[in-house]
Amino acid sequence: NIGIFRPALILGERKEHRSGEEIAKKLSKLIEPILPGPFKKYKGVQASRIAKAMLDYSSKEEKGVKIIESNKIRSGII
Repeated sequence: NIGIFRPALILGERKEHRSGEEIAKKLSKLIEPILPGPFKKYKGVQASRIAKAMLDYSSKEEKGVKIIESNKIRSGII
């Protein structure tokens, strides 16, 4: 059971300051509401949501490798 998690921009607090990420976070707030269908996987996701999705996935009894994109992480459908 291997899950490969591919979140887009990871949102949340962090100790170090990364100016590029700060700019990306601000831009994503403007762009995300207009992202259509297949581009929803590029929406940012909270770090806490990623952690929850990983825990949820680890309890599954599936076999093989599964790639989980950002939109699936956000929705909780894994």
